[in-house]
Amino acid sequence: MGASFKVGVSKMMRTLIIKGLEAEGSSVNLETQLLAPALNAVVEVWYLGVYDNLNPGSGGTVIDGGASVGDFTLKASKWVGNEGLVVAVEPNPDNLALLKRNLLKNQISNVVVVNKALSDCEGAIDFNGRTVETVSLDRLSRDLGIHRIDSIKLDIEGAEEKAILGGADAVRNAVHISMETHSPELYQRICNTLAMKGYRVYSPSFRSLVTKMSLRLLSNPFPFVFAEASRMTSWNLTKGPLLWGMGRWFYENRKPDMFSPQRHLAILAADRVDG
Repeated sequence: MGASFKVGVSKMMRTLIIKGLEAEGSSVNLETQLLAPALNAVVEVWYLGVYDNLNPGSGGTVIDGGASVGDFTLKASKWVGNEGLVVAVEPNPDNLALLKRNLLKNQISNVVVVNKALSDCEGAIDFNGRTVETVSLDRLSRDLGIHRIDSIKLDIEGAEEKAILGGADAVRNAVHISMETHSPELYQRICNTLAMKGYRVYSPSFRSLVTKMSLRLLSNPFPFVFAEASRMTSWNLTKGPLLWGMGRWFYENRKPDMFSPQRHLAILAADRVDG
C-alpha cells in the first residue's frame, strides 16, 4: 500500500494517487490534484467524515453536486452498492477527467456522471472562461428517470441556494442533505429553508469529527500519512502538511472555518424529521 505521483490531465497539473482508502469494507484508490484544497477534501471526506450523515445504505440514491475528482462519489458508491445509484455532477473539465479515471480504475459501475453545473434552472453560465450548461436538481432527476433521491451533497461554490430552489421535489423527498456554504448569510437562509421543509439542520461539531478522524487514523493511517508526506515534498503547491495548519489553529485558539457558521465557510447538515 502506498502512493505515487504522476502528470495529470492538464499539462501543468500534478496529481497524486492515494491508495487504500476504505469504505464499507472495500478499498479504493483516488487520483487527485497535488494542491492543498484537493488534499483537504480527501481528509474531510475519508477521515473527518463531514458527509457521513448522507449514507443511505445499500440500494440508496445519492446526488453528488460538485463531485470534483470523486472523493465523495467513490465513498458513496460503496455505501449504496450494486443496487444503488450515485449521480456525480461536475462542470470542471479537468476534475471531470480525473473523476472518470477514478471510476474506471476502481471498476465502479453504479455512478452516472453529468457534465453540467447545478442551478435553479436550465441555461448556461461562464465557468472559468468556458460556457457550461446548467441543470436543476428536479430536471436532472426527470431526465435520468430517478423517482427517489435519498441523499443530496452540494459543494458548488456559492450556488447551493439556487440548487435548493431548483430542487423543490428532490428536497421534499430526500432524507439527508449536506453542503458547504460560503457566507454566514447563505448559511442562515438555507438553514431556515430546510427547517421549514421538515429537516433538523445542524453543523457537525469539531470534537465529534476529530474523534472520528482519530479512530480512522488508528485503523487506516497509510493513505493519510502518504498524503501528508506529499504535502511536505511539494510545499510550494500545498503550503505544508495538514498537521502544520492544525497546529496554527490551536496556537491561534480558533477552529477551522468549516466548523463555524460565523466564518467564511461552514459545513451544514440536515436530516429529515417529519417522516
